[in-house]
Amino acid sequence: VARQRTVEGPFGEYTGYSGPQRVSWLFEAKALNFRSDGIIIDIFPCKTEHLNAHLPIEASLLRTIKEAVPNATDTRWVDSGGPLTIIIQMKKKVEGEPMRAANAAFSASNFIKIAIVVDEDIDLDNPKDVMWAVSTRVQPESDVQIMKNLQGHVLDPSLRSEIRGSGMIIDATKPVDRPFPVKGCVPQDVLSKIFLKDYLAT
Repeated sequence: VARQRTVEGPFGEYTGYSGPQRVSWLFEAKALNFRSDGIIIDIFPCKTEHLNAHLPIEASLLRTIKEAVPNATDTRWVDSGGPLTIIIQMKKKVEGEPMRAANAAFSASNFIKIAIVVDEDIDLDNPKDVMWAVSTRVQPESDVQIMKNLQGHVLDPSLRSEIRGSGMIIDATKPVDRPFPVKGCVPQDVLSKIFLKDYLAT
């Protein structure tokens, strides 16, 4: 309906909360398509289906980040935080690259509130691995940056003003300008032999 607005919501949102009611444009649907054999992926319409819908956004973010820092290799939303928190993986060559990569992500999307940058030896799908990097490779006074007066996302329930918020960058990468301890792990060739031995035994 041309030039008319009405109150909509509240609707379940990717944050895991119900979003606020708001005034939005009114439209009149002319047709509706649906699958008779559709698969329901979530009974509670406030999380999973939204996060899946954000996958194309994550892919476009990786492209933007790689344009700024070509040795960025991958990204992940944090499932528990949705697109408010992103993890960026990179093959760091010089100091400063993690900050440049994180800033590229912030410039590309107002979804992002927290960006964590990690090395290639961190499993992005393992929250324990990511937090291990944060715990052992971060000194807060130098590796955590707070960005003020950023455009936030209207669905972020922690915002104290209508849209203005802040951001945080955590550089959880190993330094390349000084010695750093070697990660303690079983060598890959040894693991391969163990897995092969177990496989042959079955």
